Amino acid sequence: MTTEYFDSIGSTNDYLKEKSNKGILEAKDAVIALSQTKGRGRLNRSFESPHGGVYISFCYGNIRGKEKEILSVMPSVAAVVSMFIKNKLGIDT
Repeated sequence: MTTEYFDSIGSTNDYLKEKSNKGILEAKDAVIALSQTKGRGRLNRSFESPHGGVYISFCYGNIRGKEKEILSVMPSVAAVVSMFIKNKLGIDT
């Protein structure tokens, strides 16, 4: 698992897709940014991603047929966010 941190990025999701296209994406990779210039959500809708937020994309491999199991990812998400806040922002959660 690799976690990469950016002050600003176009899109955390696009970054992971680019890594995938280069064949260097691993399951459980994560990208965290404090702002995005091209943030987007469901159905490719753009949204504001101003500095001061925490924007995250994760790769957990192929989840087809395992959609219900994806809920088990939430503890991992919480752990990564907590580590980021503590290590990068200096705030003990």
